[in-house]
Amino acid sequence: MLVNLSAQRKSIFSILFFIVCLLVLIFGGYFLVQGFLKKAPVPSQQPFVSSQSASIQSVKESTEDFVPLAIRDGALLVEVVTTESELARGLSGRPSLPQDRGMLFDLGEERTPSFWMKDMSFPLDIIWINNAFVVTDLAKNVSPASFPNMFSPAQPVRYVLETNAGFVDTFGISIGDRVVAPTIEKKPE
Repeated sequence: MLVNLSAQRKSIFSILFFIVCLLVLIFGGYFLVQGFLKKAPVPSQQPFVSSQSASIQSVKESTEDFVPLAIRDGALLVEVVTTESELARGLSGRPSLPQDRGMLFDLGEERTPSFWMKDMSFPLDIIWINNAFVVTDLAKNVSPASFPNMFSPAQPVRYVLETNAGFVDTFGISIGDRVVAPTIEKKPE
């Protein structure tokens, strides 16, 4: 009798072991195949940098030419321009802008600037930001074909952020959102 119970137990354990291995193979194979079927985005089509809650840590550390900036769930490395010639030129003449980059115009003081799309090759979102780093106005999907039309905020601003078109809609950015840019916020005026 002991021999038969022992043999039955071994048989049951063998069947259970077989079923568990079969399930592991089936599910493991499924997820492995799913991983191979996913295509990596082409570099020119990289999505905007995002995380569940955007933070400055979600983009690379500051470099000599770029500083981190975040609004809602969108994070960018931005080139900060301050001189009159840089402010006048902006992104004009550039063939494109990487999806994780932007240009921040520091006007030095709050004023009501006008921007246009002269010599631009790609559409932009323009985000108007006051001295307190709060979004005060937006111009979405501004096309190069809009030149010579001018775009201005409804009220004076200190900063203007230009990003690739779609950034505002992708991250649901709206008037009143806080802009996080510690490297810039720490600068003396």
